[in-house]
Amino acid sequence: MPPMTQSRAETTYQINEASHSVKLTRHLTASVEQAFAFWTDPRHVKQWWDASGEKLLACEIDLCVGGQLHFVSPRPGMPPFIGRYLEIDPPNLLVFEAMGATGTVSIQEAGTGSRVDVEIRAPNAEALKVMLAIGVADGTAQTLDNLRCYAAVQSNSVG
Repeated sequence: MPPMTQSRAETTYQINEASHSVKLTRHLTASVEQAFAFWTDPRHVKQWWDASGEKLLACEIDLCVGGQLHFVSPRPGMPPFIGRYLEIDPPNLLVFEAMGATGTVSIQEAGTGSRVDVEIRAPNAEALKVMLAIGVADGTAQTLDNLRCYAAVQSNSVG
């Protein structure tokens, strides 16, 4: 079956059952370097990560290969997002494993801003179905919409 493309606000995503993955794309007004900082500096991540739009209660990042990430949502009953970095290539690439999946964040220059591609790869078809059932694609799309808003505010406050 070919990948299925959907859109939520301005974040587009494709579900690829063959590779057990969801790929999301978002354009930001931020430079590649700024976008990388928004993904790797806890002061930034804390502001936009949660799909609810609320600040994280806790955000810890040990930005090195093997380093841990630990984010705590303000929403009651939400499990913490815990993982570890597998690959880091500033300012273009982050690869981490978390919650039974592998996430890849690729940041590239796009016009006067940047394009962020996020791929979430499940280990198998059943895990992908579970991921989709619990709303990972829509939640991540909302998170990237939050990032877009945060990046726009940060870009305007710098200039």
